[in-house]
Amino acid sequence: MSHPGGGSRTRRDWWATAPGVRGAPGADAPGALRGGDPRTDCASACQSGGVARPDLAVALDLAPHPEGGWYRRTWTSPVAVATPYGPRPSATAILYLFDAPGRWHRVRSTELWCRHSGPEADLVLGGDGPDPVPGARLRLGPAGPQQEVPAGVWQRAEPAGPGAVLVSCVVSPGFDFADFELR
Repeated sequence: MSHPGGGSRTRRDWWATAPGVRGAPGADAPGALRGGDPRTDCASACQSGGVARPDLAVALDLAPHPEGGWYRRTWTSPVAVATPYGPRPSATAILYLFDAPGRWHRVRSTELWCRHSGPEADLVLGGDGPDPVPGARLRLGPAGPQQEVPAGVWQRAEPAGPGAVLVSCVVSPGFDFADFELR
């Protein structure tokens, strides 16, 4: 799973740069969210579309995620590594809460998904071509509470039952929005 933020950026900085992300919703719309606090500005925008911030998202201080659901970066490795796209932390981690299918996305780094609570979930892989093509499904459940999504592969998360799924996603090399593509 990819996550906003990267390097020394904060959540506030990420929302300020979101319009530059390929495929970001409302990227070129007049009045698109730029700056501000994602817990208030984006939460208000989401609530105006009928999406309320869940109690668990409030308790964990999670902000709206561009893929759908709610997230917060919880860790950034202090160790930097060189990549063909510039320096990155060796790894980053987020908490991610979702209760509906997410949007297709891919990152240049490998992601490790770790399920904590809620129903089982599927990671739908979409290949590494220019556009996602639904293919293999990786189940996050008792038999496989951790699943790896290879670098550069399209993916989306889907709950396999009713209720919200809470996961952690570890990305290595660490997430940077310059490495993210969203459909």
